[in-house]
Amino acid sequence: MHPVASTPSSALRATLIALACATLCPDAALRAAPKPGVDLPVPAIKTAPATMETLLDSHRFEDLFAPFRTDTVALSPDGKLLAYTVHEKDELYVCILPIDAPKELMARLLVLTDELATPMMQARSGENTPARLRWLCWVTPTRLVFETNRVFPYTRKSGDWANASGEIIAVDADGKNPRSLANPRAIRRPFENRVNSPTASALAAEAAAPAPSIDDPLANIRTQKNELMDIDESRGGEPATLRVIGLHPTAADQILLRTEGRTFKVYEANVLTGEIRQRSEETSVPNTLTLLDRLGRPRVSVVTSFRAAFPRTFVLEPATLTGQRRALSEQTEVPGFAIAPESYFGTRAVPLGFDDNPDILYYASNVGRDTYGFYALDLTTGKRTIRAIETPAFDLYRPQPGTFGDAGAFGYQGEATGGSSSSNGTDPFAAALAAAAGDADDPDPNRPGSPDLVHDRYRHTLAGIRFEGLSRSAVWLVPELRVVQGWLATNLPGQTAEIIDWDQAMERVLVLVRRATDAGAYHLLDLKQKKFMQFVRRAPALDENAMAATTPFVLPLADGTRIEGVLSLPRETRLKPVPLAVLCPTWPWELRGTEYSRDFDVLARMGIAVVQFNGRGIWGGGLRQRAALKAGYEEAQIADIVAVVQFLAARHGVSNKRVALVGRGHGGFVALRALQLHPGVFRCAVTLDALVDLGAWLETSDRDQASFGAALTREMLGDAARLKAAPLVRHPEMIRGPVFSLAYRGDTPAQKSLFLANKHLNSSVANHVEGTEFFELEPDHAAMLPKAVADQWRRIELFLNNSLYNYRVDVGSDQILPDAPDSTAPRK
Repeated sequence: MHPVASTPSSALRATLIALACATLCPDAALRAAPKPGVDLPVPAIKTAPATMETLLDSHRFEDLFAPFRTDTVALSPDGKLLAYTVHEKDELYVCILPIDAPKELMARLLVLTDELATPMMQARSGENTPARLRWLCWVTPTRLVFETNRVFPYTRKSGDWANASGEIIAVDADGKNPRSLANPRAIRRPFENRVNSPTASALAAEAAAPAPSIDDPLANIRTQKNELMDIDESRGGEPATLRVIGLHPTAADQILLRTEGRTFKVYEANVLTGEIRQRSEETSVPNTLTLLDRLGRPRVSVVTSFRAAFPRTFVLEPATLTGQRRALSEQTEVPGFAIAPESYFGTRAVPLGFDDNPDILYYASNVGRDTYGFYALDLTTGKRTIRAIETPAFDLYRPQPGTFGDAGAFGYQGEATGGSSSSNGTDPFAAALAAAAGDADDPDPNRPGSPDLVHDRYRHTLAGIRFEGLSRSAVWLVPELRVVQGWLATNLPGQTAEIIDWDQAMERVLVLVRRATDAGAYHLLDLKQKKFMQFVRRAPALDENAMAATTPFVLPLADGTRIEGVLSLPRETRLKPVPLAVLCPTWPWELRGTEYSRDFDVLARMGIAVVQFNGRGIWGGGLRQRAALKAGYEEAQIADIVAVVQFLAARHGVSNKRVALVGRGHGGFVALRALQLHPGVFRCAVTLDALVDLGAWLETSDRDQASFGAALTREMLGDAARLKAAPLVRHPEMIRGPVFSLAYRGDTPAQKSLFLANKHLNSSVANHVEGTEFFELEPDHAAMLPKAVADQWRRIELFLNNSLYNYRVDVGSDQILPDAPDSTAPRK
């Protein structure tokens, strides 16, 4: 077992921590959260004309879309050391810092280059995939382990090239004794189409024989190249993409790792000696997505085959080879463990993950409730345990593409982020990079527990569950962490303060603080010394003084629902009142919070005020909030947008004459419909892969076997009559403002159909609206590689410059004003 320090009772420790938190910040520093309809201070905004040199700078936004300099951090069990990543140019380093003497690093190790993280012969790619860590953890107080996204290309028997990835490296706190615990060169996966029938003696020999390890995997990393490996039949299979499962449940100096694939192996690796032994070989059921327990065993599955009928039930896998598969709801007293179009946004139960005790399953359910609660189920008895977390204010579950709870509805999306010291903070851009990184040529059908479940490694219990509101937070079951989270919420309003890690004695807590236009910084809360210290910014190249100010707001609606959002006001603008850009959510149910958003930040850099908000239909506010959208579908969303624009113009001094709409996917559809329905309110629209004809998109998506998300979510997109109406493609002449359409041709029939629909609609609008533009996205844009995305937004800026500041159009009394103390005061 992991050693546990002798500590006071949880209640006593929580009291001591509360007293420590109370002395960290004087009362004068406490700020109240916004109340509905209350005017908030508007920061002074300077007027500054944009120069042609700035607008034509091809590198203008590259620093904004570059990988975060630091995006992964871990605190040692004794609270004495911090390990964190540093990405500089095309190299990734791991730095080790002594907390009590932080002036000098103990170690700075070059662990990977972007070139080594890039899949060989990545189709039509013009830039490398950023190097990153998938996992970082102090296994012991002096031994650090990390998993990189290094790629290992190889040649299949057919002659095709493929890529495996993942190297797991251990190193001492002083940077010495580095050792490669596992990589695809050393570990192979069985051939998927071959029956594996090893003899008992062969299994015993493989389990007893340690895999070869590399004494110094970091030597001459700059000179290493990705060379093709040939498949060696004697090794028993193809090179395997590797994943760390987590810490060993009983051995303090070991970790668990697994290969990817339907048939996969689980290994135990000793981080001190480098010894690695096979623990088990597992097989998940074909055409399913499988939830693994914390030992890497398949436990719950759901069918993902395109041909399978709904509802699709969650099935409990047998613990033995002779056991039977049974529907989870039949095995237990809990109803609703199924997924279907009529229940996806309705009432259902969703398996989330397992406890350290593999017989305890955590799940979310809103059966008989308005909001999702969080519960635990004892699989040996089939009954719920006494543990339950419920709140009428918000859902304690959110669907996340690629996770088991989402049942693979939107296909393989790479690794989910958030929820452990290995992935610090939710960044959709980083998630997209993960999906594009070529981690495996074949999607892995297995999933770990939800990243929203936070486990306490020292006490072997569930520490808390993360949830999404206007800001990302957590409900903590550990009293000490509950007190710390409360202090953070009180003293950092309008920001997301996320507890990332803590030491064994619960004296030091690692916190990530960020907001919509600030990538943020990692802080250390020292409860013993009563200090709250920033020690590293995620993106220090972004000028902290030039970041836009963000203001949260709340707007109650007449139907009893409410809109919560965030407004960003730029430091400099060309005109006053400040032009406004509305970021439309990609999906009607998408929850937008105060976390850092690169899209949000880049628009603010252009001198434009930016708003994003949670209106009717969003996930997180319960069934009633989602049902409120169905009265008008996109028209209800547009009504919310108009209400927000009027509210902000009246109270925050932004322009209601120069308003741009920006949206991706369904958000692009909403942006175009708003421009079509309200030409007097909105000036122009920017869309990326807009779903311009929802009905046609649903039909082509239904035929695309890569995902069944369209089938599950169609009820939130419109009824049959509304889909058949196809207002954009049937009436393009009603769009009277300029449109900039960006679309990716793709490879699948659904992608190609969507591309052609965007191009045709844009051409129709261009026939009668001057300034309408179309841009075909390259694969690097679609993969969200940094330089390509920066170029994409530079083109968007040029379009907005022409459309928002077109002086040939009479838009009212806007004028360039000199700076004055009262020029930005809120309008009454």
